[in-house]
Amino acid sequence: SKYFQDLHVFHLPTSRWTSKAAMVTQRQNGGGPAQAPGPRAGFAMWPDGTEGLFLYGGTREKGRGTETLADLWRLDLTTF
Repeated sequence: SKYFQDLHVFHLPTSRWTSKAAMVTQRQNGGGPAQAPGPRAGFAMWPDGTEGLFLYGGTREKGRGTETLADLWRLDLTTF
């Protein structure tokens, strides 16, 4: 797969990136709602004006091609 299930956060005071990959969970065995967005490319991301970020859409692998996504997620930055 060319899509990764990773998340990195930039900490302004230290000018360092931190990997949060272990905090990103995804639907297990097709049961229950997803807890975090799946791997994707070409998404849009913007701040929500408080303590979070919105992530919208993108594309991901599906079979031999790609699938266009139209889902919206909010990442709460206070949990990091």
